[in-house]
Amino acid sequence: MSAARPLAYVPLALVAGVIVAAPVLALGPVLAAAATGFTAGLEAPVFRAFGNAALPEELCKLCFVAALVARFFDARAPLRAMAIGALVGAGFGGVETLFYAVNNGAAIGLVRLFTAIPCHVFLGCVMGHYVWAARVQKSSLAAAKSLLIPTIVHGLYNLPLMAEMDVAVVRPGGAMMLTWMVLFLLAGWTRLLLARYRRQLFFAPA
Repeated sequence: MSAARPLAYVPLALVAGVIVAAPVLALGPVLAAAATGFTAGLEAPVFRAFGNAALPEELCKLCFVAALVARFFDARAPLRAMAIGALVGAGFGGVETLFYAVNNGAAIGLVRLFTAIPCHVFLGCVMGHYVWAARVQKSSLAAAKSLLIPTIVHGLYNLPLMAEMDVAVVRPGGAMMLTWMVLFLLAGWTRLLLARYRRQLFFAPA
């Protein structure tokens, strides 16, 4: 099917991204209850950034990305795997942004339109890259990186916005500056991956 209908993954990946929101929202109350023991000090924002947000979101996205990459796998088309990850990220980021806009106002939704959604897209690209590499190289290390690296980067993106112990970080300008820095570095990394694959002679169009 992947050879006959190479773009069949596009709507499936977008729908998968929307569906990802359901288990993430279901885990929300459970993780919030677990966070009650982390109410002060450095561990509170760290737990919220990595444990409450980054890990469950990236784990749920990985389940769908891995399944779709396996379904449409082509060793000659790494960009297809990255596109799948990007589409899943876009679907989830869109639903999450809509949820925040409804509950916190249109201004928050507008900010997330230029921050959170691109972040999820870039994280999805990186995740798709490692899922593809794990299959091509039969590498358990690459498989582990497909979860660990997006989770770490996502947590670092979240942490400045959730930190409460450092005045320099809590100030809106400082927090957003650090978050934008992570986002720009992530975008640059994604661009390097895309350029690297486009230079490879064995590339087949997605």
